[in-house]
Amino acid sequence: MIMKGELVHIPQDAYLLQELNVKNSSILDRFIKIKKPVKALFWEVDSKNPKWGFVYYKNAIWTTRMKDIYPITKEKENAS
Repeated sequence: MIMKGELVHIPQDAYLLQELNVKNSSILDRFIKIKKPVKALFWEVDSKNPKWGFVYYKNAIWTTRMKDIYPITKEKENAS
């Protein structure tokens, strides 16, 4: 289980989405497709849909699929 604030890996070609909440409806505001693998901070799992999670990347909170969020362990971090 990934904890809030842990460093995570987001692979190439993953999508990061930002949504606006307009009276309980979410509208896609903008998105980016990651061109190369990036590191981000894990924020939390979406309580409404646990297949999605939130990450902090480039001074903003983004939504992405949980299957595209990989925890970075100490061994992997030291190897690179």
